[in-house]
Amino acid sequence: MSYYLSLFTEMEKFLLLFCPIAGMIGGFIHMLILDFDWNKVPELTLTNTPKKEQPKLVITNESSTKRGGWYFARICLGVVAGLIVFLFVHGSITDTAAAASKVLILAFFGGLTAPSLFKELEQKYKLKLKDEIGGK
Repeated sequence: MSYYLSLFTEMEKFLLLFCPIAGMIGGFIHMLILDFDWNKVPELTLTNTPKKEQPKLVITNESSTKRGGWYFARICLGVVAGLIVFLFVHGSITDTAAAASKVLILAFFGGLTAPSLFKELEQKYKLKLKDEIGGK
């Protein structure tokens, strides 16, 4: 194991650890952006209103499992995007703090935009495959 670690410089070890974390944070921020309506002010619920008038939110085991899987998938996409950024710059950056911070920012934005990029690629490949098959 020490042989494989000796192949990396200290900066590359740092980036190998923190690029996936930056991508994960970017994916988490993207989840927050999608999950909340930032233009809507939360309504206050009065304590003396009758129970019949208050909206009821039902959370089932199935819905919470699906939601947890959605969160996990988004975070995994962010980690993969961070690793891709690391592999892209591996061996080609200087050992300075400025270079590391630029790479970490790239990894963050990679995690932020990973779901939409993968969705665009999926649509392009579906169209290409449909054309090659014969337009069925």
